Amino acid sequence: MDAAGGGTRGRRAERMVNVLPAMWKADQIEDSVWACGAKRSRNGGRRARADGRSPFRGPRSGEDRPQSVPWVFGYGSLVPAGVAALPDGAVPCRLSGWRRGWDVAMDNARDLPGYKHYLTPDGERPDVMVAFLDIAPHEGGLVNGAAIPVAQRELPDLDRRERNYRRVEVTDHLDTRLPGGGTVWAYVGLRASRERAARGRREGRLVVCRGYYERVRDGFAAIGERATFSRLTGPLMAPVADLVLVRDAPVTEPRVTGVAARAAAA
Repeated sequence: MDAAGGGTRGRRAERMVNVLPAMWKADQIEDSVWACGAKRSRNGGRRARADGRSPFRGPRSGEDRPQSVPWVFGYGSLVPAGVAALPDGAVPCRLSGWRRGWDVAMDNARDLPGYKHYLTPDGERPDVMVAFLDIAPHEGGLVNGAAIPVAQRELPDLDRRERNYRRVEVTDHLDTRLPGGGTVWAYVGLRASRERAARGRREGRLVVCRGYYERVRDGFAAIGERATFSRLTGPLMAPVADLVLVRDAPVTEPRVTGVAARAAAA
């Protein structure tokens, strides 16, 4: 989740869509650009399941999960809002011994091949650092979120997508026993990404995209945990800006098997 386009600064904007299993039913996303802070789903950013079940639930009775399925702990934008319910098998949980804050950033003035950058609504490319959520070890800390089952082959693609982060194992820090077991991973900010955020804050150039900010808040509101998210997240310490995402390449959309795949195909 950092930034910069890749050669041209035109308005080649694409939809900002999360990439984990069963999050890709984007039938309520408006066509053309996903303007940060400008486009939301018609029901206010939340969408109930058609069958009336909660978006957070375990596997149905009789549905077997493969052993040792890897999981990704979502603590920010990986908890989706407005585009789809969480995939079957996702488990709301807490991560103990960690804290969450706005401590990672990308340099919007830099071009990175195949990546992204942000424009103002009038088409200018601001010289800012765009901040995103991060987690770090912290004694006595707690982070709310969701464990999301993925396929092993998805992990390299997710690693490339989360280029401001490194993937670390947090299995022993989860407060919930996950069905089928398996390793739990979380994306933790790289040192360089954290240094960009700190520099942007010192120089008064750090901002948060309104669309990212609201999408995260809507995601936690959809599971009844917006207040908990606010309580367990460090202060913003940066203005929220109206920005438009421009991608030079589509986001990764890995596929999965098993329960999540059947849900995605439904």
